[in-house]
Amino acid sequence: MVDDFFAVLHRCVINNDKEDRREWIGSVDKKYNVKHAYSIISQRDVGGVRMHLNYYGIPKVNHHPYCSWRVLHNKLPTKERLIRLGIHNVNPLCVMCNIGKESVSHLFFTV
Repeated sequence: MVDDFFAVLHRCVINNDKEDRREWIGSVDKKYNVKHAYSIISQRDVGGVRMHLNYYGIPKVNHHPYCSWRVLHNKLPTKERLIRLGIHNVNPLCVMCNIGKESVSHLFFTV
């Protein structure tokens, strides 16, 4: 990831003769307009991320991969994790069974 950043950085051309300005990539005139932005977000596949349409036909991101990543990397805000982060006024017991400590392994992998 850092190597990618430096690769992009080395491709940048600094031109001291011109004033800095923002450019909207993908537009012919390099200027932002709402119509072009809407056409990008209304596509079903944006930047390799598969979009799903909600009830109103507005595209939304599928959150299952993100939630799965958080489960696998123990990043969900479970009570056990909140206590580890320094929030001590939390009852550590699971809300569903009231027996074990609420953790990712308890919530998803305990029978």
